[in-house]
Amino acid sequence: NQKHIIENAISVLDELNRPRLITELAKERIRRAGKRVAEDILSYNAQLKVGQNKKPLVDTGFRVFKLDNSNMKIQSISACRTGVQYQGRSY
Repeated sequence: NQKHIIENAISVLDELNRPRLITELAKERIRRAGKRVAEDILSYNAQLKVGQNKKPLVDTGFRVFKLDNSNMKIQSISACRTGVQYQGRSY
């Protein structure tokens, strides 16, 4: 149920006092997945017998890049009675 999934996502972000943005939700999912991977490796290593090789912990860090304002002009194409209008010119 899509509505239920969206409500859960919103409640998670509200609990963490984060803005209701898809990017914030994605970052939180990556954090949780990294934490789970680390827990799984620690659990696996704890169950090993003497002499068996341990799995090394992996780096689960990540970077988030934010795009700056662009110097590109917004291009709009819209249909009109005379044909297609592009940057104020009719074709």
